[in-house]
Amino acid sequence: MDVINLGILAHVDAGKTTLTEGMLFQAGCIRKMGNVDDGTTVTDSMDLEKKRGMTIKSSVISFEWNHLKINLIDTPGHFDFLSQVESVLHVLDVVVLVIAAREGVQPQTRLFFRKLSELKIPTVIFINKLDRMGVNYEDLIKTIRTKLTDEILECQRYQGVGGKQVEIEEIPLDDEEFQMKLLLSSETLIKKYDEFQEISTKEYETEFIRLIRSGKLYPVMGGVALKNQGINSLMDMLTKIMADVKPQTDLLSAYVFKVDFDQKGQKRIFFRVFSGTVTVRQNVYIRNEESQKMLVRNLAYFENGKIISARSVACGDVGIIYDEELLKVGTVIGGNNGDVSKVKLKEPLLHANIVTKDNDERYLLLNALNTLWQEDPQLKFEVSSTTDDIIISLYGPLQMEIIGEILKNRFGLNISFGPLTNIYKEHPIKEGYCSIRIGDWKNPYYAGVVFKVEPLPLGSGFQYENLVSYGYLEKPFQNAVMDGIRTALNEGTQGHEVIDVKITFLEADYDSVMGTPADFRRLVPIALKRALEDATIEILEPWQNFIISVPVDFEKSVLNDICKMKARITEYQYGETETCFIGKAILQDMMNYESRLNILTHGSASVLQDFFKYLPMNESVEALMEKYK
Repeated sequence: MDVINLGILAHVDAGKTTLTEGMLFQAGCIRKMGNVDDGTTVTDSMDLEKKRGMTIKSSVISFEWNHLKINLIDTPGHFDFLSQVESVLHVLDVVVLVIAAREGVQPQTRLFFRKLSELKIPTVIFINKLDRMGVNYEDLIKTIRTKLTDEILECQRYQGVGGKQVEIEEIPLDDEEFQMKLLLSSETLIKKYDEFQEISTKEYETEFIRLIRSGKLYPVMGGVALKNQGINSLMDMLTKIMADVKPQTDLLSAYVFKVDFDQKGQKRIFFRVFSGTVTVRQNVYIRNEESQKMLVRNLAYFENGKIISARSVACGDVGIIYDEELLKVGTVIGGNNGDVSKVKLKEPLLHANIVTKDNDERYLLLNALNTLWQEDPQLKFEVSSTTDDIIISLYGPLQMEIIGEILKNRFGLNISFGPLTNIYKEHPIKEGYCSIRIGDWKNPYYAGVVFKVEPLPLGSGFQYENLVSYGYLEKPFQNAVMDGIRTALNEGTQGHEVIDVKITFLEADYDSVMGTPADFRRLVPIALKRALEDATIEILEPWQNFIISVPVDFEKSVLNDICKMKARITEYQYGETETCFIGKAILQDMMNYESRLNILTHGSASVLQDFFKYLPMNESVEALMEKYK
């Protein structure tokens, strides 16, 4: 049976989980639809998810429709849990982007759509809650065209929108108006039309599907998920789009997209197979930081709402491996066949101290954080080398609050957080050198090194040039040097990570009798920190891109508020009822801006923000924007 891996994305409260329940009900996987408010939904299985009525972790469930197996992957909708979404994106075949009819296109919707269009993932836009009072369908379609894309095609007609009884009519492929709109989206069809060639209904259908699969056209459908309206039509559309998509089946290539622990404490590793087959007792290569071999000891897969033990997981399907320490989110199993696209996970830009009562609780906390890190590798934590504080990296205040509740409810830990602050970075301004030889004053190690550090343009990443041959300095010693480099870059000169730097390993010497790799592992951080100090370090702070949409009545007050921040407006978009301010600002200023904006505009404005880049502190906005456009 052919498999479709379906993702459902939406902003908070758009009805994503209710839509999922409706699909499972229509497919016969559940006897009764669960309710988000009652905490009885299938995919929101965590107690915390049920309590808050929101998705916190991605989840997988399977059902069949039109003779196709659908692995449905539910994802969080809040900005603070974006890493959960991004780790899932590149295992999806098709996505439903849910928009609440009355609330319309929200900042989160725009962020999701931008990601989907970048990756060219086939996407169906589903307008939910068409029965809500005050819904204006025509205005909503205009907003979708303005804020998302003009390349949409409405596939249904509606009556009674904004009332209790919404009627949905499918637009057939032979509808003249529908065909004309499709013509305008297709160079192939418009060429035949201009040449007075006859175009069959089948050709219209084929081109319709091709445009959607290539990410050039987005069908728009709608309904009321709570009342099971529009769900069957949506699933029919999804299976029509993805039917007969045959993946490669030769070279094994799979990707780990989720790790969690079940109620029994068993570690579960979720993976999608892009080509080949994963089989029990099979020796496979796994690729993390380095390549290793792994014996597949157990397998499971999804079938009609249940997890079932399996001997193999075929191409295109999603499977589970239990209790394998070598696997984590981002691991490639087998080889990379080109379908395993690398989506750069969003890095956290904030951090906070975690305060515990005593050493016993501190030990338990570190174990608990390690478990959470396995589930989400972007949840980074460290013990400060200077203060001994436990510091956790975060995306926002809601995530911090949720983690606090998880630590309390799941691990029995009553902790508190310090203030949520920016994660700063360090960057060298000029070239710097350091030479430490064997026998130099205050060098207690049987090793010597010479390093050069050079600044790279912001956003370039890390470069390493090694001029010391493996013939002179063998692999264990070279590996120790790399360990030392990583330590130095993580710690910096002032406790911040060093970014966008080139390090050249110029020379090395060691005592052939007494010297060990440990000597280099300890000496290299000292030498590199001296080289960085010689290069003069500047401190960088994170900046955000923002799009603030404001009703014209509040335009002046919001503009005045933006001007009070360290921000730069780069573009204005004027509409009849709304103005958009597009620009860049320091993350610290934007952290609680949504709340401030709600107060200024009585909840009528919205803000979309995402990471721009790290920029030097203490420079004027004008100078920064001129240098780093």
